[in-house]
Formats: sequence, structure tokens, C-alpha cells
Amino acid sequence: MSFTARFKKRFYFVAAGYFRFFANFAFHRWHPRVIAITGSVGKTTMLHMLEFELGDKAHYSHNANSAFGIAFDLVGIKKGVTGSKLRWVYLFFAVPFKSLFFKRHEKYYVAEIDGERPHETEFLASWLKPEVTLW
Repeated sequence: MSFTARFKKRFYFVAAGYFRFFANFAFHRWHPRVIAITGSVGKTTMLHMLEFELGDKAHYSHNANSAFGIAFDLVGIKKGVTGSKLRWVYLFFAVPFKSLFFKRHEKYYVAEIDGERPHETEFLASWLKPEVTLW
């Protein structure tokens, strides 16, 4: 494994931890009942089925299924790490600011979790503490 690959692998959870720290303020202020959807196939389909059943009683993590995406979704940032590298600078300052004021009002949070990296599912589960996990 090259130096760059090892650096990215190690830096991933450091950066995700930074965004999780601030998004946690908004998450605790909201305090939803969490439903996590994970597995190798069918996650998005299950998310859409739950969306049909629960309707606007829940907020759904569409297009936000990684440690970064969930943190951005919890503070109301729709586009995560897309676009230029300058977007990282914006997110570095926007997430702490938005975490102080942003609040959702739905009763449930349905999170699609894509654990493609080792320990990512564990990272998210220890944070979100879902009441129900659909696998």
C-alpha cells in the first residue's frame, strides 16, 4: 500500500471525527429515534419503502450514507464533498456554525449506512445508537 493510500485511510476517520463532533450538537438537540439500514444490497430500496410508510414523520438520509454524509445531513448541508477541493474549506467552517443553530423536527431519523470502509459501520453505530437496524 502506498504512502498516499495509507495517509487517506488514516485521515478519513480523523476528518470524520471532526465533523461528527460538531454534528453531534445538532443530533442531540433533535434527539430522534434512529432506524439504521445497512447491508450489501437493497439499502436504498428499503429506505424508499420506509419513506412510503413513515412519510413526513421521519427524515431520510438520501445520498448521505457515509460517516461524512451523515454528519452533513444532520446539520442540513445537502451537498457534501462534491465539487472542488475548496468545498472542504467551506465545510470545515460551515459544519461547526450550522451545528449551533440547525434543528430538525421529525420524530425518526432513517439512516442508510454504507459500511464500505473497515470500521465505518461501527463508527456510525456507536454515534447514532439506532433502536432498529434493518439488514
